[in-house]
Amino acid sequence: MEDVEIPKERYDSLVFIGIRRDGTVEFVKVYGENREKAMQVLEEFFFRRGLHPADFVVIEQGEEDVSGKSMIGTRTEKELSASLARLGLKLISNGVLYTSGRDTFYQITAVSRNILKELKKEGAEIEKSLVEIDLSEVKGYPYIDKLKLFELKEDVLVENKAGIDLEEFLNTIVKGSVKIPLFAELDENRILIYDGIFHEKISDLYDHVVIKVPVIYWDSYSDDPSDFELKKISHGLYSAPLFLKAKGGYLVLNEPPVGIVQKLLSIKRRGYFRFKIEGKTYKIPVDFILVVETRDSSKYMEMNFPVLILLPELHATEIGRLIYNKLGVKPFTPTVGSIPKELRTVPAVENIVRLVKKLKEKNPHKSIDDLIDEAIAMMTGGV
Repeated sequence: MEDVEIPKERYDSLVFIGIRRDGTVEFVKVYGENREKAMQVLEEFFFRRGLHPADFVVIEQGEEDVSGKSMIGTRTEKELSASLARLGLKLISNGVLYTSGRDTFYQITAVSRNILKELKKEGAEIEKSLVEIDLSEVKGYPYIDKLKLFELKEDVLVENKAGIDLEEFLNTIVKGSVKIPLFAELDENRILIYDGIFHEKISDLYDHVVIKVPVIYWDSYSDDPSDFELKKISHGLYSAPLFLKAKGGYLVLNEPPVGIVQKLLSIKRRGYFRFKIEGKTYKIPVDFILVVETRDSSKYMEMNFPVLILLPELHATEIGRLIYNKLGVKPFTPTVGSIPKELRTVPAVENIVRLVKKLKEKNPHKSIDDLIDEAIAMMTGGV
């Protein structure tokens, strides 16, 4: 294998290191086109430098979003360079990595055990910001008076027959940032908490990270129940279940199995997640708000959610308002009233508006009401 320390233009991997003036390596971040490549380059770097892997702790790994970047090098990583400088380290690399249009690269970040204590001290000095709810940007949402109950920051059961996009809604109203650990270190085991797929990073503290308040959405129709279990990545390294990744924020579940909801509420009542690794029991504190979304709230009524929000099918006047907001033309009430009950939802109204716009291009002289009737007929099989 080529010497990974030779600076040059690269296309499949890159190594960043943070070194002291005496040349001691305290920080390593490796990019690879995939996990195997990143691991191979990291092992080669340790070998070339005469470093022992046991002297380093992996604090983060996974796919990193590089979309929008044509290349990665020391000049593009000013925040990382500044953070290392505060610890007396200089950032250098083995060249420049050209992304060649890729959206992600796999990265592995490790720090020496010596400097880990300093990083923990720095992270502890930064307070967690307060989570705030701001409804100023969602005044046009249907049932906004009911949705205001999210201001209570309590676990919520939502019967969502209106089809309102709760993930979008919560991402709009939830403001602020939280500090979460990159990992939980338990004896020789590490549980990775930070996940670039679910978290939007604001600043990096190495053993901690400041992120936008997380809103993690799980859909029973497309996601895996194993997301709520501890997942082994490699020896001594595990990925945290979703409810630990939702620390300080919201975990939104669409039509979840009753058993999963019972489990999460039980964990919340205890205040911690208890689990075993190789026969030894560990506990990690939990801190998240649970939102269960369903079309049939009766399945979960016995679980005694503090807040129940009922969002029935949209009324004709509300549908008319939504159509007016999109098209600038107010439809007749009888026209809107002809929309079947099962289509009186936000997604269905958006479909009607989209169809009306396309039909209007082909028939510019037809009235909006006639076009709406045609769109409804198309959606219900009447054409």
